[in-house]
Amino acid sequence: MSTQELRVSLDAELADRIEKQVQSGSYTSISELVTEAVRMKVDDDDALERWLRLEIPAGHAEYLADPSAAIPAESVMDWIKHQRSNG
Repeated sequence: MSTQELRVSLDAELADRIEKQVQSGSYTSISELVTEAVRMKVDDDDALERWLRLEIPAGHAEYLADPSAAIPAESVMDWIKHQRSNG
């Protein structure tokens, strides 16, 4: 795999956190940490794209096929509030 050198500017807090991670031995270099962070972001973006492209349309089609099986928005909001207060 080829590499390309980049120059980035970070706020002091982020730079300090990166330095601490490298100094702790969690990463062998700043480059390793940044590479892993970017790969994680790419994976998250890909997963979100798949969800939006596949799962949302499938759920919408399921709803259209049987609207009576839908969960009322109020019930969903109650569940979210409960999770937030207990989590």
